Amino acid sequence: MGEAGNIIKTINGGENWILQNSGTGDNLYSVYFTDNQTGWVVGAYGTIMKTTNGGENWFLQSSGADNWLYSVQFIDNQIGWAVGLWGTIIKTTNGGENWFSQSSGTSITLNSVHFTDNQTGWAVGENGTILKTTNGGGVTFVGEDENTSSPNNFILSQNYPNPFNPSTQIRYSISNTTLVTIKVYDMLGKEVTTLVNEENSPGNYEVEFNGNNLPAGRQGLASGIYFYRLRAGNFVETKKMILLK
Repeated sequence: MGEAGNIIKTINGGENWILQNSGTGDNLYSVYFTDNQTGWVVGAYGTIMKTTNGGENWFLQSSGADNWLYSVQFIDNQIGWAVGLWGTIIKTTNGGENWFSQSSGTSITLNSVHFTDNQTGWAVGENGTILKTTNGGGVTFVGEDENTSSPNNFILSQNYPNPFNPSTQIRYSISNTTLVTIKVYDMLGKEVTTLVNEENSPGNYEVEFNGNNLPAGRQGLASGIYFYRLRAGNFVETKKMILLK
C-alpha cells in the first residue's frame, strides 16, 4: 500500500510480497481488514476502496469526502470510521456502502483512528491532538449538510500542503458576519501580502496563497518560514507555514 495506488500482500509472514491491482492511481495511506477476505483502504481525494476476496479485486466506495483520508478502522464488517485532513471524520454502518460526516469539533488534521467497540473510540492528529468519543462519534451529517451549516466558532486551519511550493490552500470558518482579514508575514514580522480584506457571512471559506504571485513590485518569496494571521472581529489567530523551493 502506498503511492500510485500500490497494494502488496503476503501469505507467508512477509517472506514474499505480491503486488495487487487496486485500480486507482491515487496515493493510499491506511488499510484495515476485519477478516482474511474483507478489507478497506483509504487515501487521497477521499478515496475508499473495499475488497471481499482478500485483495484480489478492489472496488471504489463513495466516501462523500474530497479531503485526504489517513486512517481507517472497522469494529466488524459493517461499522467503521475514517479520519483525515482538516478534522475530517466519516462513519459507515453498512460496510462502506454509505459514509456520513461526523463533527470532530476541530480543523486539525487527524492521522489515526481506533475504536474498541461501536461507542468508544479515539482519533489523534497534529499538534498533539487527541479526540475521544463515547457515543460512536455523535451526530452525523448527510451529504452537503455539514458544509452548509453555520460554524459555531471562528477557526483558522493549518494550510495544506505544508511545506508548499509555490502555492497552498488556507481554510477558515466564520461564525457571524464580520470584517475578515488574512495577512501573510515573514520571519521579521514584515507584511508580505493581504489575502482577504472583506466582510464575510457565517460559513466555511478557502483562499489560495501563491509565493510567486505577490503585489506589484514584489519578487517571489524565497524558501523559509512565514506566518498567516486571521483577524475576524475580536478573534485573532496566527499559524506558521513553510515555503520549500
